[in-house]
Amino acid sequence: MATSREDLLLIIIAILLPPLAVFLEEGLDLQFVISLVLTVIGVWILGVVHAVGVVTACGVVAVRNVVAVRD
Repeated sequence: MATSREDLLLIIIAILLPPLAVFLEEGLDLQFVISLVLTVIGVWILGVVHAVGVVTACGVVAVRNVVAVRD
């Protein structure tokens, strides 16, 4: 399955500015706060890992739901 340009852009933003990527994907919710805290307290790499997980998890959940509906 090919990744769209928007997905690639979100992953790049997640690496550079983790809270922004989470905000663009999820809005202002608990995931954004977690990403912001992880990034601000100085553990930037944890913020990146969390943001990439949030950005890529939404697509995985959508694909799994489609597969489940087809079964």
